[in-house]
Amino acid sequence: MKQIFISSVQKEFERERASIKKMIESDPILSPNFKVFVFEIDAPAADKSTQQVYLKEIEKSDIYLLLVGNKYGYCKEGEVSPTEQEFDKAQELGLTKLVFVRGTDNSKRDAREALFLDKVSRERVRVRYQDSDPEQAVGDLLDEVRNSLRDIMLDDGILSDKPFEDQCPVDASLDDIDASRVAWFVERAVRIRKAKYPSNPSVVDVLRSLHLYDAKRNAPTKAGVLLFGRDVQGPFPSSAIKCACYPGTEKRKPNIDMELVEGDLFQMADQAIAFISRHLNHGAGVHSHSALSSGDQALIIRIKCRFLAQ
Repeated sequence: MKQIFISSVQKEFERERASIKKMIESDPILSPNFKVFVFEIDAPAADKSTQQVYLKEIEKSDIYLLLVGNKYGYCKEGEVSPTEQEFDKAQELGLTKLVFVRGTDNSKRDAREALFLDKVSRERVRVRYQDSDPEQAVGDLLDEVRNSLRDIMLDDGILSDKPFEDQCPVDASLDDIDASRVAWFVERAVRIRKAKYPSNPSVVDVLRSLHLYDAKRNAPTKAGVLLFGRDVQGPFPSSAIKCACYPGTEKRKPNIDMELVEGDLFQMADQAIAFISRHLNHGAGVHSHSALSSGDQALIIRIKCRFLAQ
């Protein structure tokens, strides 16, 4: 989870700061991936100076979100404002910086705020939002913040416009692939399906031939991990087959047998088939009235497959 440090003149952006925090914490997509530090809300009571607290929080943050308005903020003669100190610290630490500028009329800004805006704008993406209507301005800002954070999630691979199976799991690498399972697959593909593979192909070559490899990230796709992963249930804890056998023709307790099948997709399919085979009646003969002889119990096999993204 990445921490976002919101920086601005507190009084000028009091409403916006609280609104951004509330929006992120209530968003079902953003909240699992980002937490927000707003000084006046989150700063713990401590025997430290204000400057020590906010600079320490920047050190713990991953994203620096700056709101630029008309006021520069209070500071002593010859010093820079707390907001500019925070920006300089974020610059020093190399944090991801998001800059949102309210309004386009620089003549309304304090002279030092205009200079500060020029400073933060150098080689930095700025997003301007209107300030004619306060209600609309906050709404516009929240939309821009949400879009910027989703762009970060796309860059990090947390979100993707690709189909689920073509995406890469977060922090996935080729180490997540079981080479012995890949070799097992190649042997069967050549022997049974007459597939054309060179002798002892590399894991990357096999994954690439099956479109299970992302060259840009040098990592397997989600489908690749589901098929050949060392620990499939690690990144996909809900990937499993639940097998249950019930007496009679309805699902009711107590069941005769139940098994939760895990592993890669090949292993799960084989184990599910084995479960079914254990509970099939292999009878013989012809029945005049029913497929079941008198007194026999019908067995219903219920298999529930769930392959859900984490």
